[in-house]
Amino acid sequence: MKNLIALFLFGATLVFAQEVPKVKDGILIPKVELYPIFPGCEDLEASQQPDCFQEKLKEHLQKNQTYPKEAIKQKIQGRVYVTFIIDKQGDVVINHVRAPHESLGNEAKRVILLLPKMKPGMYQGNAIDTPFTIPLLFRFN
Repeated sequence: MKNLIALFLFGATLVFAQEVPKVKDGILIPKVELYPIFPGCEDLEASQQPDCFQEKLKEHLQKNQTYPKEAIKQKIQGRVYVTFIIDKQGDVVINHVRAPHESLGNEAKRVILLLPKMKPGMYQGNAIDTPFTIPLLFRFN
């Protein structure tokens, strides 16, 4: 079956306390001392690490996502929202998934849980749990 699969990272929303994040390229970037550091971004200056994180996250999602066969058979498309944290140890923990179909939600969870261990976000010298909400779009082209 020759279906083109589109996976879009519409944005990663990082929320910390009551601070208002700025928007860059449609993605909300928080005001924290040190953003979580994706492997491969460690040697960059701190000001470049959030952009590197966003790019590596997009690459990871595009590389690892597959369209569930059940969703293809049933011609199911839609947006999946995954809320997760990068915890104080740098591990990914999924908090909530909202999806139009279980197969799309399961695929989104699978791909997020494949994220590598990261250096956690920091605030006032302490590692923090850093929450994200990522809307992913599954659709046929």
